[in-house]
Amino acid sequence: MATLRDSSGNGRPLYERVAHEMSQAIRSGELRPGERLPSVRQLATDLGLSVTTVMSVYARLGDLGLVHGEAGRGTFVSEAPDLPQTAPPSSGGEAVGPVRGEAPGGARSSPRPRRA
Repeated sequence: MATLRDSSGNGRPLYERVAHEMSQAIRSGELRPGERLPSVRQLATDLGLSVTTVMSVYARLGDLGLVHGEAGRGTFVSEAPDLPQTAPPSSGGEAVGPVRGEAPGGARSSPRPRRA
């Protein structure tokens, strides 16, 4: 995953476009279950992105269950027989998949306490 194939933008945040690209690589078998991904710093350098953007990419892929982190070892492609599907990038600004803390359809799965 040395370059981004989709550089058009389509009004989507960069981390979502990169996460989509990596999720496609996982689904196609280009990135295999158990495979160690580059460190955040290494991928940021390879793609010319900020470390913060790559951290958001890995967090997004983790939220989708596609990758998992192991303390002191790195980030790995998850061993998952049924990978969740994500929508391709579009100009509509839709999310790639469910947002953390939201149930399908956009409803919150648990209410957040309100600040006084």
